[in-house]
Amino acid sequence: ALTDVLARLKRADAMVLKQGVQSSSVASEQLGAALQGESMFSFFTGGQNFLTQALRRFVNGGEYQDKLSAQVYQRQADILPVLRGAADSTSNVLADSRLASKRSFDVLKYDIYNKGVPKTPQAAKDVAHRLVDATGETRHRFMSFTTQTVNGISKDFLGKNDGAAATSAQSSLHEALARAEAADKFQKTIVDI
Repeated sequence: ALTDVLARLKRADAMVLKQGVQSSSVASEQLGAALQGESMFSFFTGGQNFLTQALRRFVNGGEYQDKLSAQVYQRQADILPVLRGAADSTSNVLADSRLASKRSFDVLKYDIYNKGVPKTPQAAKDVAHRLVDATGETRHRFMSFTTQTVNGISKDFLGKNDGAAATSAQSSLHEALARAEAADKFQKTIVDI
């Protein structure tokens, strides 16, 4: 039973790793590639795009909103294959995790539910407990990856209409909070020493 649990756990871990590599690859591609701007003159539009963009700049106060919307759209298009891969592997990862946990608990309860069998060795119980913990960790990593990806895309979408000043202020606030948290952790570490 523990061999089956270990095989299921390895299979689930391999799927989570594959998903992580795929998302890391998409992120690396995006960091390395510059977003291509829209040309002001197109052979097909005969330069009409120039007038449209000039009017938008005058009304909206610049190109920021157009660029931001284009970047949000591009990030959504880039992350879609990653989410499709996550959807395809979700049932396998969760099924393997559920069955690995179930089988591990079966090992722990074997001598309780079956009369006349020898007591389950402590070493087998220890391994079963470690496999339950590892299975929970795998399931948590998988679900947190998916949740973080979806939350990031939704925040991206909700913020696409924010002005440049609001985006800059939010970024500064997040940086200040991160520095404050780091300083707080440092102080707690000093106190503990």
